[in-house]
Amino acid sequence: MNNNRNKNLPSEYDLFLGFLQIYDLLLNLNQTSNDAIMQELQRQNKEYLSKIIEQNEKTIDLLKKDDKV
Repeated sequence: MNNNRNKNLPSEYDLFLGFLQIYDLLLNLNQTSNDAIMQELQRQNKEYLSKIIEQNEKTIDLLKKDDKV
């Protein structure tokens, strides 16, 4: 009877595989979070660069007007 009960218990190998699967899942969730952060940072960088270009164009226009006067 004791031998039959041991067959129902997971082996150390099975437990190790289970922990590896959980660890892999956690790593995947972390990577998904990192990807979302990178996408948001890229969006903000594009927006910031666009504003800088717009301000530079305004500055150039003002300098051209001053040059004509």
